Amino acid sequence: MYSLHSHSITKDTTSESTTDSKARSYFKDIVGGIRFTYSIPILAIILTTSLFTNMMFSGPVNMIIPIHVNDLGWDGSAFSSLITSLGVGMIVGGMLTGLFKGFRGKFMLLPVILGCMGVGISSYYFIEELSFGLVSHFLIGMALSMTNIPFITYIQSTVPANMLGRVMSLLSLMSVGFGPVSYALCSFLLAKNIATPGHLLFFGGIIFASVSLSLFFFRSFRQMEQHPNWKKPAMEEELLPATLSS
Repeated sequence: MYSLHSHSITKDTTSESTTDSKARSYFKDIVGGIRFTYSIPILAIILTTSLFTNMMFSGPVNMIIPIHVNDLGWDGSAFSSLITSLGVGMIVGGMLTGLFKGFRGKFMLLPVILGCMGVGISSYYFIEELSFGLVSHFLIGMALSMTNIPFITYIQSTVPANMLGRVMSLLSLMSVGFGPVSYALCSFLLAKNIATPGHLLFFGGIIFASVSLSLFFFRSFRQMEQHPNWKKPAMEEELLPATLSS
């Protein structure tokens, strides 16, 4: 009896220590990812931009638009049509991104596309007909794919393999983890009657566009495509026809 009881305690203790070790390892990876990311200016810019844009996108688009749709007197089928339009726009945007090779060599277009996305969000303040809402949602979906894919591809191409998992985890945290914060902020503003749904969409879109266009002011962003790991695939593509012809 004693030996069995002792064995059980040892097993539980080992299990607890393993769990604690995994938890410490997880937080260590997160801290390491944050330190690495913010030691490289362009990664810090991309992740900080992701934080602000998701804060301005998650709440207004996913929470405020349904309320605004209800205020306009539209029914549930209208909202379903808007969501479908957003999804179709994301598919088309992904196809265009692939067609233009991930906008390689044209990254200066990305802040403009994000700015247009902000304008699309702000336009809901003026929308009175469903057809205009469908167009806005379609364009927002296109812009979402046309910016997310190039940025993620850039990170995967330039970050060392041993740090890539940590950086991508941090990017996911910025993209998903702060969504509830945006919801809570929008809920607070609505509950306190500080702003109407239309005003939140309007000013949220303006902030979104302003943060996006501010990327032009950072030299690290303007020179981001000069990274040797990013330029290498383009150089290999240029040499490929000559190699085949020889």
